[in-house]
Amino acid sequence: MDNLKNNGMKHKYSLVLTNTGSNIIKHGNWSIYFYSFYMVEPDHLPAAEGYTLPHYFLKVNHIKGCLFSITPVAGFPNLGFNQSHYSEFFAQYWDATKTDVMPNWYVASPSLQAVNIQSTATGRNFVTDFRSVRQWKRNREDQDNPFTAQQRYRRYHVRDLKKAIKLIVPTPKLVRILSNNFLGIQNMTILYEAQLQGVADYITGENFDRFSTCYNSCVGKINYIYFKLR
Repeated sequence: MDNLKNNGMKHKYSLVLTNTGSNIIKHGNWSIYFYSFYMVEPDHLPAAEGYTLPHYFLKVNHIKGCLFSITPVAGFPNLGFNQSHYSEFFAQYWDATKTDVMPNWYVASPSLQAVNIQSTATGRNFVTDFRSVRQWKRNREDQDNPFTAQQRYRRYHVRDLKKAIKLIVPTPKLVRILSNNFLGIQNMTILYEAQLQGVADYITGENFDRFSTCYNSCVGKINYIYFKLR
């Protein structure tokens, strides 16, 4: 992967196809399908006839939207067990992280049912690590660098404050504790000033079976919460 050679206008992929099975893979009527966020070979695609990668005996086609295919053409070598075929191609703009390369590539043929390529399945590590600035920087002006484990630790380390700074958010200006017992909210009444009717209505609406409201005066009410602007 190289984003900087063309300064973010297109980036280069290196693709290695390896035969891990016992049967020989030959040139034939089959294709590998994959998704790309950006146009593959933007200098040549989209085109009805596709584009054959020079020297690699592979043709790239834009199917629709983000879907592309790679098809072997005449000259593609037979691949026996554990043999590989290397190729390179370009895609538009950049890939800055491994997750920019979409998983679940699949192979299909008119005479066969499509099959997912297991090595590209979600969660599999089929993209090599990004170890160079040419891979994670989108262009030559990009100032971003991925954090190291030490940098992440320093940024995300949370100091133990032992106790909460604020017990209630928004924090009341005045709190008077008249009892150490837990406050139950069953059969609780909301006493409110006119400006806070909307707040009172919201709380009683969310907890209609526990709260009732009264305006400015709660004669005879023992358990109530008083909403008042100071």
